[in-house]
Amino acid sequence: MAEDRERKPEQDASAADAEEEETVTGAPMETEDEDPGLDAEADPDDDDDGADEEDEDDDDLPDSDEPVELSAQVEPDEAQDQAAEATEATAETEEKGEEKKPRSSTARGSAKASSKPEPEITEHIGVMLMAYGGPDKLEDVPDYLLDVRSGRAMSQELVDEFVERYREIGGRSPILELTRAQAKGVEKALNNRKAKEAGIKYTCYVGMRHWDPYIRDVVPQIVEDKVDKIVGVVMAPHYSKMSVGKYMEQLREGLEKAGSEIPVHEVHSWKDQPMFISGVSSRIRDALRTFPADIRKDVPIVFTAHSLPVRILEWGDPYPDELRVSVEMVADRVRQRHWRFAYQSQGASAEPWLGPEVEETLDELAAEGFKHVLMVPIGFVCDHVEILYDVDIEHKAHAEKLGMELSRIKSLNDGPMLCRAVAESVRKAHDPNHVSEDAEAEMASVEGD
Repeated sequence: MAEDRERKPEQDASAADAEEEETVTGAPMETEDEDPGLDAEADPDDDDDGADEEDEDDDDLPDSDEPVELSAQVEPDEAQDQAAEATEATAETEEKGEEKKPRSSTARGSAKASSKPEPEITEHIGVMLMAYGGPDKLEDVPDYLLDVRSGRAMSQELVDEFVERYREIGGRSPILELTRAQAKGVEKALNNRKAKEAGIKYTCYVGMRHWDPYIRDVVPQIVEDKVDKIVGVVMAPHYSKMSVGKYMEQLREGLEKAGSEIPVHEVHSWKDQPMFISGVSSRIRDALRTFPADIRKDVPIVFTAHSLPVRILEWGDPYPDELRVSVEMVADRVRQRHWRFAYQSQGASAEPWLGPEVEETLDELAAEGFKHVLMVPIGFVCDHVEILYDVDIEHKAHAEKLGMELSRIKSLNDGPMLCRAVAESVRKAHDPNHVSEDAEAEMASVEGD
Protein backbone atom coordinates (compact mmCIF):
# COMPACT_ATOMS: atom_id res chain seq x y z
CA MET A 1 0.00 0.00 0.00
CA ALA A 2 2.96 2.26 0.20
CA GLU A 3 5.16 3.89 -2.32
CA ASP A 4 8.00 2.77 -0.17
CA ARG A 5 5.99 -0.41 0.08
CA GLU A 6 7.60 -3.03 2.06
CA ARG A 7 4.06 -3.95 3.03
CA LYS A 8 0.80 -3.69 1.24
CA PRO A 9 -2.22 -1.93 2.67
CA GLU A 10 -4.09 -5.18 2.40
CA GLN A 11 -1.84 -6.44 5.15
CA ASP A 12 -1.13 -3.14 6.81
CA ALA A 13 -4.28 -1.19 6.65
CA SER A 14 -6.69 -2.97 8.85
CA ALA A 15 -7.22 -1.54 12.22
CA ALA A 16 -9.27 1.55 12.08
CA ASP A 17 -12.48 0.65 13.67
CA ALA A 18 -10.81 -0.49 16.79
CA GLU A 19 -8.80 2.65 16.93
CA GLU A 20 -11.85 4.63 16.14
CA GLU A 21 -13.02 3.69 19.48
CA GLU A 22 -11.52 6.75 20.72
CA THR A 23 -10.80 4.51 23.57
CA VAL A 24 -10.11 7.26 25.82
CA THR A 25 -7.73 7.66 28.57
CA GLY A 26 -5.99 4.42 28.38
CA ALA A 27 -8.63 1.78 28.77
CA PRO A 28 -8.06 -1.47 26.96
CA MET A 29 -10.05 -2.09 23.87
CA GLU A 30 -12.68 -4.78 24.08
CA THR A 31 -12.70 -7.40 21.40
CA GLU A 32 -15.30 -9.92 22.45
CA ASP A 33 -13.47 -12.54 24.49
CA GLU A 34 -9.95 -11.36 24.04
CA ASP A 35 -7.94 -9.53 26.65
CA PRO A 36 -7.79 -5.83 25.91
CA GLY A 37 -4.37 -4.55 25.03
CA LEU A 38 -2.10 -2.78 27.36
CA ASP A 39 -2.21 0.16 25.07
CA ALA A 40 -5.86 -0.12 24.71
CA GLU A 41 -7.56 3.11 24.19
CA ALA A 42 -7.03 6.78 24.19
CA ASP A 43 -9.02 9.79 25.04
CA PRO A 44 -9.80 12.52 22.72
CA ASP A 45 -8.27 15.25 24.68
CA ASP A 46 -8.88 18.05 22.35
CA ASP A 47 -5.93 18.37 20.19
CA ASP A 48 -7.35 21.75 19.66
CA ASP A 49 -8.75 21.62 16.27
CA GLY A 50 -8.45 25.31 16.23
CA ALA A 51 -5.74 25.27 13.64
CA ASP A 52 -6.78 25.94 10.11
CA GLU A 53 -7.50 22.81 8.14
CA GLU A 54 -6.42 24.58 5.00
CA ASP A 55 -3.03 25.62 3.79
CA GLU A 56 -2.37 28.49 1.47
CA ASP A 57 -1.40 26.28 -1.43
CA ASP A 58 -3.91 23.63 -0.43
CA ASP A 59 -6.66 22.44 -2.69
CA ASP A 60 -9.01 21.64 0.17
CA LEU A 61 -12.23 23.53 0.66
CA PRO A 62 -11.61 26.66 2.71
CA ASP A 63 -12.73 26.39 6.31
CA SER A 64 -12.15 28.11 9.56
CA ASP A 65 -11.01 25.57 12.06
CA GLU A 66 -12.38 27.37 15.05
CA PRO A 67 -14.46 25.03 17.24
CA VAL A 68 -18.08 25.34 16.20
CA GLU A 69 -20.72 26.31 18.72
CA LEU A 70 -24.48 25.92 18.47
CA SER A 71 -25.11 29.57 19.14
CA ALA A 72 -27.25 32.07 17.32
CA GLN A 73 -24.71 32.49 14.58
CA VAL A 74 -25.83 33.35 11.08
CA GLU A 75 -25.28 30.50 8.64
CA PRO A 76 -22.77 31.34 5.88
CA ASP A 77 -25.40 31.15 3.16
CA GLU A 78 -27.79 33.27 5.21
CA ALA A 79 -25.09 35.87 5.70
CA GLN A 80 -24.54 35.98 1.95
CA ASP A 81 -28.27 36.46 1.36
CA GLN A 82 -28.40 39.29 3.87
CA ALA A 83 -25.37 40.95 2.33
CA ALA A 84 -26.93 40.69 -1.12
CA GLU A 85 -30.18 42.23 0.11
CA ALA A 86 -28.29 45.11 1.71
CA THR A 87 -26.39 45.78 -1.51
CA GLU A 88 -29.57 45.78 -3.58
CA ALA A 89 -31.28 48.15 -1.15
CA THR A 90 -28.36 50.57 -1.28
CA ALA A 91 -28.28 50.51 -5.07
CA GLU A 92 -32.01 51.18 -5.26
CA THR A 93 -31.73 54.16 -2.90
CA GLU A 94 -28.89 55.67 -4.89
CA GLU A 95 -30.80 55.28 -8.14
CA LYS A 96 -33.67 57.30 -6.71
CA GLY A 97 -31.21 59.97 -5.62
CA GLU A 98 -32.23 59.56 -2.02
CA GLU A 99 -29.76 60.32 0.70
CA LYS A 100 -28.59 57.21 2.51
CA LYS A 101 -29.55 57.45 6.16
CA PRO A 102 -28.84 55.06 8.95
CA ARG A 103 -31.86 52.96 9.77
CA SER A 104 -33.30 53.37 13.21
CA SER A 105 -33.67 50.44 15.56
CA THR A 106 -37.43 50.70 15.03
CA ALA A 107 -36.97 50.39 11.29
CA ARG A 108 -34.67 47.44 11.75
CA GLY A 109 -37.23 45.76 13.98
CA SER A 110 -39.97 46.33 11.42
CA ALA A 111 -37.87 44.88 8.64
CA LYS A 112 -37.13 41.80 10.71
CA ALA A 113 -40.77 41.35 11.58
CA SER A 114 -41.75 41.45 7.94
CA SER A 115 -39.17 38.90 6.87
CA LYS A 116 -40.20 35.46 5.66
CA PRO A 117 -41.36 33.15 8.48
CA GLU A 118 -39.28 30.11 9.28
CA PRO A 119 -40.42 27.04 7.33
CA GLU A 120 -42.47 24.56 9.35
CA ILE A 121 -40.56 21.56 10.70
CA THR A 122 -41.99 18.48 9.02
CA GLU A 123 -39.29 15.96 9.93
CA HIS A 124 -37.22 15.66 13.12
CA ILE A 125 -34.12 13.48 12.78
CA GLY A 126 -32.15 12.34 15.80
CA VAL A 127 -28.45 11.72 15.24
CA MET A 128 -26.76 9.43 17.78
CA LEU A 129 -22.99 10.07 17.82
CA MET A 130 -21.26 7.19 19.58
CA ALA A 131 -17.74 6.92 20.96
CA TYR A 132 -15.81 4.56 23.21
CA GLY A 133 -15.98 6.42 26.50
CA GLY A 134 -13.36 6.86 29.19
CA PRO A 135 -12.82 7.48 32.90
CA ASP A 136 -13.49 10.96 34.25
CA LYS A 137 -10.86 10.61 36.98
CA LEU A 138 -8.14 8.20 38.04
CA GLU A 139 -10.42 6.59 40.63
CA ASP A 140 -12.74 5.51 37.80
CA VAL A 141 -10.08 3.57 35.89
CA PRO A 142 -10.61 0.15 37.60
CA ASP A 143 -14.41 0.22 37.04
CA TYR A 144 -13.91 1.46 33.52
CA LEU A 145 -11.58 -1.45 32.75
CA LEU A 146 -14.14 -3.88 34.16
CA ASP A 147 -16.76 -2.43 31.86
CA VAL A 148 -14.47 -2.73 28.86
CA ARG A 149 -13.79 -6.36 29.76
CA SER A 150 -17.43 -7.22 30.39
CA GLY A 151 -16.77 -7.77 34.07
CA ARG A 152 -13.62 -9.90 33.69
CA ALA A 153 -11.05 -8.83 36.24
CA MET A 154 -7.52 -7.74 35.34
CA SER A 155 -4.40 -8.22 37.43
CA GLN A 156 -3.70 -5.37 39.83
CA GLU A 157 -0.41 -4.82 38.01
CA LEU A 158 -2.21 -4.19 34.75
CA VAL A 159 -4.78 -1.93 36.40
CA ASP A 160 -1.97 0.10 37.97
CA GLU A 161 -0.31 0.38 34.58
CA PHE A 162 -3.44 1.87 33.04
CA VAL A 163 -3.92 4.22 35.96
CA GLU A 164 -0.39 5.49 35.37
CA ARG A 165 -1.07 5.98 31.68
CA TYR A 166 -4.07 8.14 32.44
CA ARG A 167 -2.05 10.01 35.02
CA GLU A 168 0.54 10.84 32.39
CA ILE A 169 -2.04 12.29 29.99
CA GLY A 170 -3.76 14.47 32.57
CA GLY A 171 -5.52 12.09 34.95
CA ARG A 172 -8.68 11.57 32.92
CA SER A 173 -10.12 10.97 29.48
CA PRO A 174 -11.11 13.95 27.36
CA ILE A 175 -13.25 11.87 25.01
CA LEU A 176 -16.62 12.99 26.30
CA GLU A 177 -15.91 16.70 25.90
CA LEU A 178 -14.43 16.16 22.46
CA THR A 179 -17.35 14.05 21.29
CA ARG A 180 -19.82 16.63 22.60
CA ALA A 181 -17.89 19.35 20.77
CA GLN A 182 -18.02 17.22 17.61
CA ALA A 183 -21.77 16.78 18.10
CA LYS A 184 -22.25 20.56 18.25
CA GLY A 185 -20.29 21.00 15.06
CA VAL A 186 -22.15 18.20 13.27
CA GLU A 187 -25.53 19.55 14.37
CA LYS A 188 -24.64 23.02 13.14
CA ALA A 189 -23.47 21.62 9.80
CA LEU A 190 -26.67 19.58 9.42
CA ASN A 191 -29.10 22.39 10.25
CA ASN A 192 -28.11 24.59 7.34
CA ARG A 193 -30.38 26.70 5.14
CA LYS A 194 -31.21 23.79 2.84
CA ALA A 195 -32.35 21.67 5.77
CA LYS A 196 -34.51 24.51 7.07
CA GLU A 197 -36.07 25.08 3.67
CA ALA A 198 -36.83 21.37 3.46
CA GLY A 199 -38.47 21.47 6.89
CA ILE A 200 -35.88 19.13 8.43
CA LYS A 201 -34.52 19.55 11.94
CA TYR A 202 -31.55 17.55 13.21
CA THR A 203 -30.77 16.99 16.90
CA CYS A 204 -27.49 15.34 17.87
CA TYR A 205 -27.11 13.12 20.93
CA VAL A 206 -23.92 11.66 22.42
CA GLY A 207 -23.65 8.13 23.81
CA MET A 208 -20.62 6.18 25.03
CA ARG A 209 -20.06 2.46 24.70
CA HIS A 210 -18.13 1.91 27.92
CA TRP A 211 -18.80 4.86 30.25
CA ASP A 212 -21.28 7.58 31.12
CA PRO A 213 -23.39 8.61 29.35
CA TYR A 214 -23.97 5.07 28.05
CA ILE A 215 -25.71 4.64 24.71
CA ARG A 216 -28.55 2.76 26.39
CA ASP A 217 -29.11 5.64 28.84
CA VAL A 218 -29.37 8.26 26.10
CA VAL A 219 -31.96 6.37 24.03
CA PRO A 220 -34.93 7.26 26.31
CA GLN A 221 -34.27 10.97 25.73
CA ILE A 222 -34.32 10.45 21.98
CA VAL A 223 -37.63 8.60 22.28
CA GLU A 224 -39.05 11.34 24.52
CA ASP A 225 -38.10 13.97 21.93
CA LYS A 226 -40.35 12.15 19.44
CA VAL A 227 -37.89 12.10 16.57
CA ASP A 228 -39.18 10.63 13.32
CA LYS A 229 -36.05 8.62 12.60
CA ILE A 230 -32.59 8.04 14.03
CA VAL A 231 -29.23 8.01 12.29
CA GLY A 232 -26.53 6.16 14.22
CA VAL A 233 -22.91 7.05 13.52
CA VAL A 234 -19.73 5.98 15.32
CA MET A 235 -16.89 8.46 15.53
CA ALA A 236 -14.67 6.03 13.65
CA PRO A 237 -14.43 6.08 9.85
CA HIS A 238 -13.67 2.38 9.32
CA TYR A 239 -16.05 -0.51 9.82
CA SER A 240 -15.41 -3.76 11.64
CA LYS A 241 -18.00 -6.05 13.14
CA MET A 242 -15.87 -6.14 16.28
CA SER A 243 -15.98 -2.38 16.80
CA VAL A 244 -18.54 -0.32 14.88
CA GLY A 245 -20.90 -3.27 14.74
CA LYS A 246 -20.99 -3.43 18.56
CA TYR A 247 -22.10 0.18 18.87
CA MET A 248 -25.00 -0.36 16.50
CA GLU A 249 -26.07 -3.43 18.49
CA GLN A 250 -26.22 -1.34 21.65
CA LEU A 251 -28.30 1.32 19.93
CA ARG A 252 -30.80 -1.25 18.68
CA GLU A 253 -30.92 -2.95 22.10
CA GLY A 254 -31.58 0.39 23.78
CA LEU A 255 -34.52 1.10 21.48
CA GLU A 256 -35.91 -2.37 22.02
CA LYS A 257 -35.70 -1.94 25.79
CA ALA A 258 -37.50 1.39 25.47
CA GLY A 259 -40.24 -0.31 23.44
CA SER A 260 -39.59 2.05 20.54
CA GLU A 261 -39.94 1.28 16.85
CA ILE A 262 -38.32 4.47 15.59
CA PRO A 263 -36.59 3.56 12.31
CA VAL A 264 -32.79 3.55 12.49
CA HIS A 265 -30.39 4.33 9.65
CA GLU A 266 -26.82 3.16 10.34
CA VAL A 267 -23.65 4.81 9.07
CA HIS A 268 -21.34 1.82 8.83
CA SER A 269 -18.37 3.56 7.25
CA TRP A 270 -17.23 7.01 6.14
CA LYS A 271 -13.72 6.00 5.18
CA ASP A 272 -13.80 7.80 1.82
CA GLN A 273 -15.91 10.83 2.73
CA PRO A 274 -14.24 13.73 0.85
CA MET A 275 -14.04 16.08 3.84
CA PHE A 276 -12.43 13.36 5.97
CA ILE A 277 -9.80 12.63 3.32
CA SER A 278 -9.24 16.34 2.74
CA GLY A 279 -8.97 17.06 6.47
CA VAL A 280 -6.30 14.39 7.05
CA SER A 281 -4.40 15.49 3.93
CA SER A 282 -4.41 19.08 5.12
CA ARG A 283 -3.13 18.06 8.56
CA ILE A 284 -0.26 16.16 6.90
CA ARG A 285 0.71 19.17 4.78
CA ASP A 286 0.68 21.38 7.86
CA ALA A 287 2.89 18.92 9.74
CA LEU A 288 5.34 18.51 6.87
CA ARG A 289 5.88 22.28 6.76
CA THR A 290 7.44 22.05 10.21
CA PHE A 291 10.37 20.05 8.79
CA PRO A 292 13.34 21.77 7.11
CA ALA A 293 12.64 22.31 3.41
CA ASP A 294 15.63 20.23 2.30
CA ILE A 295 14.35 17.04 3.99
CA ARG A 296 10.59 17.60 3.87
CA LYS A 297 9.85 15.39 0.87
CA ASP A 298 11.91 12.54 2.28
CA VAL A 299 10.26 12.37 5.70
CA PRO A 300 8.48 8.98 5.79
CA ILE A 301 4.83 8.88 6.82
CA VAL A 302 3.55 6.01 8.95
CA PHE A 303 -0.24 5.70 8.84
CA THR A 304 -1.61 3.86 11.87
CA ALA A 305 -4.85 2.35 13.14
CA HIS A 306 -5.90 0.22 16.10
CA SER A 307 -5.01 -3.42 15.67
CA LEU A 308 -7.62 -6.18 15.99
CA PRO A 309 -7.25 -9.93 16.51
CA VAL A 310 -6.29 -11.80 13.35
CA ARG A 311 -9.40 -13.95 13.74
CA ILE A 312 -11.54 -11.16 12.26
CA LEU A 313 -10.13 -12.21 8.89
CA GLU A 314 -11.87 -15.57 9.25
CA TRP A 315 -15.19 -13.68 9.21
CA GLY A 316 -14.28 -11.85 6.04
CA ASP A 317 -14.26 -8.64 8.10
CA PRO A 318 -13.70 -5.58 5.85
CA TYR A 319 -11.54 -3.70 8.34
CA PRO A 320 -8.19 -4.06 6.50
CA ASP A 321 -9.78 -3.04 3.19
CA GLU A 322 -11.55 -0.09 4.83
CA LEU A 323 -8.23 1.19 6.08
CA ARG A 324 -6.52 0.64 2.77
CA VAL A 325 -9.05 2.83 0.98
CA SER A 326 -8.51 5.80 3.31
CA VAL A 327 -4.74 5.43 3.38
CA GLU A 328 -4.35 5.23 -0.38
CA MET A 329 -6.72 8.15 -0.98
CA VAL A 330 -4.74 10.36 1.39
CA ALA A 331 -1.39 9.15 0.02
CA ASP A 332 -2.55 10.06 -3.48
CA ARG A 333 -3.37 13.55 -2.28
CA VAL A 334 -0.17 14.37 -0.40
CA ARG A 335 2.21 12.50 -2.74
CA GLN A 336 4.93 11.94 -0.17
CA ARG A 337 7.85 9.82 -1.38
CA HIS A 338 7.88 7.35 1.48
CA TRP A 339 4.90 6.01 3.39
CA ARG A 340 3.84 2.85 5.16
CA PHE A 341 1.04 1.50 7.27
CA ALA A 342 1.28 -0.11 10.70
CA TYR A 343 -1.07 -1.24 13.46
CA GLN A 344 -0.83 0.18 16.95
CA SER A 345 -2.31 -0.53 20.39
CA GLN A 346 -2.39 -4.31 20.07
CA GLY A 347 -4.10 -6.20 22.89
CA ALA A 348 -2.30 -8.04 25.66
CA SER A 349 -3.94 -11.37 24.90
CA ALA A 350 -1.90 -14.30 23.64
CA GLU A 351 -3.81 -14.61 20.38
CA PRO A 352 -2.23 -13.07 17.25
CA TRP A 353 -3.12 -9.49 16.31
CA LEU A 354 -2.99 -7.78 12.96
CA GLY A 355 0.41 -6.40 11.96
CA PRO A 356 2.90 -5.04 11.20
CA GLU A 357 3.29 -3.26 14.51
CA VAL A 358 4.45 0.33 14.78
CA GLU A 359 7.57 -0.71 16.69
CA GLU A 360 8.87 -3.03 13.98
CA THR A 361 8.06 -0.45 11.30
CA LEU A 362 10.10 2.18 13.16
CA ASP A 363 12.93 -0.33 13.49
CA GLU A 364 12.95 -0.85 9.73
CA LEU A 365 12.91 2.88 8.96
CA ALA A 366 15.81 3.47 11.34
CA ALA A 367 17.77 0.64 9.72
CA GLU A 368 17.23 2.32 6.35
CA GLY A 369 18.80 5.52 7.66
CA PHE A 370 15.77 7.73 8.25
CA LYS A 371 16.18 10.25 11.06
CA HIS A 372 12.65 11.67 11.06
CA VAL A 373 9.19 10.12 10.84
CA LEU A 374 5.67 11.57 10.74
CA MET A 375 2.90 9.47 12.27
CA VAL A 376 -0.64 9.78 10.93
CA PRO A 377 -3.13 7.91 13.18
CA ILE A 378 -5.73 7.76 10.41
CA GLY A 379 -7.90 5.28 12.33
CA PHE A 380 -8.59 7.83 15.09
CA VAL A 381 -10.47 11.10 14.71
CA CYS A 382 -9.59 12.73 18.03
CA ASP A 383 -7.05 12.66 20.83
CA HIS A 384 -7.32 9.86 23.36
CA VAL A 385 -5.07 7.42 25.22
CA GLU A 386 -3.94 5.65 22.07
CA ILE A 387 -2.85 9.03 20.72
CA LEU A 388 -1.78 10.91 23.82
CA TYR A 389 0.01 7.96 25.42
CA ASP A 390 0.68 5.26 22.82
CA VAL A 391 1.91 7.66 20.14
CA ASP A 392 3.06 10.77 21.99
CA ILE A 393 4.85 8.91 24.78
CA GLU A 394 5.56 5.25 23.94
CA HIS A 395 6.20 5.40 20.20
CA LYS A 396 8.08 8.68 20.49
CA ALA A 397 10.36 7.15 23.14
CA HIS A 398 10.94 4.08 20.94
CA ALA A 399 11.90 6.32 18.02
CA GLU A 400 14.32 8.30 20.20
CA LYS A 401 16.09 5.10 21.21
CA LEU A 402 16.58 4.43 17.50
CA GLY A 403 18.04 7.89 16.95
CA MET A 404 14.91 9.13 15.19
CA GLU A 405 12.67 12.13 15.81
CA LEU A 406 8.97 11.19 15.73
CA SER A 407 6.25 13.78 15.08
CA ARG A 408 2.53 13.30 14.45
CA ILE A 409 -0.21 15.24 12.74
CA LYS A 410 -2.68 17.29 14.73
CA SER A 411 -5.88 15.32 15.32
CA LEU A 412 -9.07 16.35 13.52
CA ASN A 413 -10.98 16.59 16.81
CA ASP A 414 -13.98 18.92 16.37
CA GLY A 415 -12.65 20.85 13.38
CA PRO A 416 -14.98 21.90 10.53
CA MET A 417 -13.80 19.25 8.08
CA LEU A 418 -14.46 16.44 10.53
CA CYS A 419 -17.89 17.84 11.38
CA ARG A 420 -18.81 18.29 7.73
CA ALA A 421 -17.63 14.77 6.91
CA VAL A 422 -19.86 13.27 9.58
CA ALA A 423 -22.79 15.52 8.62
CA GLU A 424 -22.57 14.43 5.00
CA SER A 425 -22.45 10.78 6.05
CA VAL A 426 -25.58 11.30 8.13
CA ARG A 427 -27.46 12.93 5.23
CA LYS A 428 -26.45 10.14 2.89
CA ALA A 429 -27.56 7.48 5.40
CA HIS A 430 -31.17 8.62 5.57
CA ASP A 431 -31.35 10.01 2.03
CA PRO A 432 -29.56 7.76 -0.49
CA ASN A 433 -30.27 10.32 -3.23
CA HIS A 434 -28.43 13.09 -1.42
CA VAL A 435 -25.66 14.69 -3.48
CA SER A 436 -23.04 16.52 -1.51
CA GLU A 437 -21.86 19.91 -2.69
CA ASP A 438 -18.66 19.23 -0.79
CA ALA A 439 -18.16 16.06 -2.82
CA GLU A 440 -18.58 17.92 -6.10
CA ALA A 441 -16.14 20.62 -5.05
CA GLU A 442 -13.71 18.02 -3.77
CA MET A 443 -13.77 16.08 -7.03
CA ALA A 444 -12.90 19.27 -8.88
CA SER A 445 -10.01 19.98 -6.51
CA VAL A 446 -8.69 16.42 -6.80
CA GLU A 447 -8.64 16.69 -10.56
CA GLY A 448 -6.61 19.86 -10.19
CA ASP A 449 -4.05 18.24 -7.90
